Amino acid sequence: IHEQPDAVAETITDRLAAGFDDVAIETGTCTWQLGTVEDAMYLLTHESPIHVSLLRNLGEANRDELLAAFEDAMRANVAADGLVAFDAPYVVVTARRR
Repeated sequence: IHEQPDAVAETITDRLAAGFDDVAIETGTCTWQLGTVEDAMYLLTHESPIHVSLLRNLGEANRDELLAAFEDAMRANVAADGLVAFDAPYVVVTARRR
């Protein structure tokens, strides 16, 4: 969904064309608000199942490297109020199976 919206819609429609009708595509942006950098890192390392699982399955060096990259990304998105916030695109697709 980081592509142009028309390209995303075309890709989705092409992939569903063989088995679905009435394809409807809605795109938008969700603003994630994660508290402080420390709060955001706690979420990634203790509360988000996908991130906890990923981190658990990495070797120590890779885990440390990924955590440093996450922390850099969080720090790059600290708003004026000191809290981490960033926009993430999303897409919702509905279709009727033939």
